[in-house]
Amino acid sequence: FSTGSNASAHLRCAKSVAGAHMAPEHLRARRCGSRCHHRLRRFFKKVPGFDLEHADVDGLDFWTLRFEEASTERAFLLSHQESLASGSRSCTAMLLLYQVISWTSYGSAWSTSSNNFIHSSSTRGVAVTRNLIAFLLAWCALLTFILAKFRRCRRWLGPARFEMWIVVLLFITTLCFLLQSPWYLARMALLDAQAVVTNPLTQDLYLLLVLDILVTASHIAMPLRWVMLLPMELTVVFGYGIFIFCLGSAMPFEALLSNFCMFAALVLASSLGRRRCELQERSAFLRLVREKSKRVQAEFQLQTQASNSSVMLGEGSIDESATAPTNFTGRLFEGLEGLGEEETAARVGQIADLGKTEHWLISPEDLKAHPQCILGSGGFGVVMLAAYHGSIIALKASIAQAGTTIVKPGRELTNMANELRLLRRLRHPNIVLFYGACIIPQTNELAL
Repeated sequence: FSTGSNASAHLRCAKSVAGAHMAPEHLRARRCGSRCHHRLRRFFKKVPGFDLEHADVDGLDFWTLRFEEASTERAFLLSHQESLASGSRSCTAMLLLYQVISWTSYGSAWSTSSNNFIHSSSTRGVAVTRNLIAFLLAWCALLTFILAKFRRCRRWLGPARFEMWIVVLLFITTLCFLLQSPWYLARMALLDAQAVVTNPLTQDLYLLLVLDILVTASHIAMPLRWVMLLPMELTVVFGYGIFIFCLGSAMPFEALLSNFCMFAALVLASSLGRRRCELQERSAFLRLVREKSKRVQAEFQLQTQASNSSVMLGEGSIDESATAPTNFTGRLFEGLEGLGEEETAARVGQIADLGKTEHWLISPEDLKAHPQCILGSGGFGVVMLAAYHGSIIALKASIAQAGTTIVKPGRELTNMANELRLLRRLRHPNIVLFYGACIIPQTNELAL
């Protein structure tokens, strides 16, 4: 090293030492926050569901369990979209049924036949407010049921937005359940709750049971991500605590404290269980992705080895024995161009017999071509409109004779036969479905 580089290194070291003694407050706060973060991670690693080292999952965020790659996270959401839609339909249907029953039970709260309300002038406002909340919740549940029912709506929203809407519905449902309690509605309206509700001791137990059902359904019936359920869990626990402790209840304080602690423990256990299940789901999904990737790579290597097997023996010369097909069907579809008329007819007859064996040969009587309706054309064929047993299909014929389905012996017949050889074994969502081929060996007619 030169003297100048050593001098610049010493200068940088001196600046760093001086900066350490005069570090700003935000750098000190950042270091303190980093130490607290590491301590929290060491503490939570002992909690079930937070230990990621034994899960065999790479690329996960420690707190949110999200994949670091956005494409992988979106694929994980897409894999759970159908099950989330199915669970949402079931839960919203039960929620609508519950609201209808609740509406019919408490709709006439100011009548003398009500068993939950005392007939008074103050009861009317509480009952109307409760029915309005039930009406709002029913409309939200109906909208969610429609979104979960129709795939086009879910596709328009996308998996992330659809999941966000389900979380918003759970948040709204939690608030509506808390506000639907007649006791707490009367307390918020500064009314005498004892003069409105006939059985106040059962109000807390009823509310606790409804919130318990909501937490269980959201954690078991719907495969929502753990990090998306956190707002609803916090709202359920703290909302219930605020209502029973701040607004007041008819039950003793010891019973309220016991119920709150047990309910908070239930929500915490459900949250940790959901996190652990999601960790296993992500591990299984990642293993599936790895297996598919290995399979694709193996197929690509096999194709590469097959293409490399046709090596050049000299400059411009190719080993014909390496490229020649070795199985019976490969030899059957090759070499049609250099044959005579009788040999070509015999070879086409063998292809027709193969079609009968593999059940893709179509009788000419089952087809009705429309040569005047051309759908497209290529290098050696023309695609036209046709009908197969009344169903609209695409028929491919020779480009030399677009008005008929006749393919003359030669290059065009060879190309059509090669395409037939591929399509009879090929199935893919992005490729049109192959119904079969129409072959007449006597006149060497062939159509796909």
